[in-house]
Amino acid sequence: MKKILIVGATGFIGTNLTRYLIEKNYKIRVFIRDKNKFHIKNKKIEIFVGDLENKSDLDNALKKIDIAFYLAHSMSQTKDFEKLEKLCAKNFADSCSKNNVKRIIYLGGISNNKELSPHLKSRKIVGDILRKSSSKVTEFQASIVVGKDSPSFIIISKIVEKVRFIFWPYKINSLCQPIALEDVLYYLETCLHKKETGGKIFCVGGSTKLKYYELLKIYANEIGKKIIIIKIPFFPKKIIPFFISRLTNQKFSLVSSLIESIKYDSVCINEDIKKIFPRKLLSYEEAIRNLN
Repeated sequence: MKKILIVGATGFIGTNLTRYLIEKNYKIRVFIRDKNKFHIKNKKIEIFVGDLENKSDLDNALKKIDIAFYLAHSMSQTKDFEKLEKLCAKNFADSCSKNNVKRIIYLGGISNNKELSPHLKSRKIVGDILRKSSSKVTEFQASIVVGKDSPSFIIISKIVEKVRFIFWPYKINSLCQPIALEDVLYYLETCLHKKETGGKIFCVGGSTKLKYYELLKIYANEIGKKIIIIKIPFFPKKIIPFFISRLTNQKFSLVSSLIESIKYDSVCINEDIKKIFPRKLLSYEEAIRNLN
């Protein structure tokens, strides 16, 4: 069986992917910065503690690894996350080349637009850096991932649950394509067995395309709450993120970056993935119902 490393195993996707692979009897190695934040106990998991900024830590973790999942994010760590993400991605790519890692599987964000938010621009740059390694890179680009511990979905759910009147800038009518966590995990795991995905970029989204404010209305409908969306001419850039950060208990830097991204469409244009991964994807409503 191929040796697999998960980088970012304490994050939302990383934690769930680790559990998912263990349930399917994979033996995996995880690379984490803080052992106290990793709560999965299983004999099939080999734990390496280190920092992506430290090349020797990466060299040790990547020894004898065939496939590495790169799921690290730095948005909630620092305001200057773009610089940090570039450094970490370069260190990782260099170490993968040095250790002859055959494949890298990376989950980024949808970046179809010429103009991108700092968050999505950074996600795109990370993918570009990883492709400079000698490993074959498969990149999945996703919009909002619907799951209980998803930072984006926590923000959506907490806003709806705690506020009845929601202010929304009338100029923002961008579309997104939310995808259920279980569909993302299916793609990441199935990719392990499909060599033809090497060196390719796939856009992954659920079965529904929605305006961002519709995410709020649909979630409200699913939990049986009436909310009122009030359209306003502009979005106070600092006040709104600060308020949402306090309301949802999410870091200001994370909230600010995500809010900046809603100005841009985040939907799949290329659907080549359907040829390789035939699957009936969940709608946004179905993904919400599956959380219970």
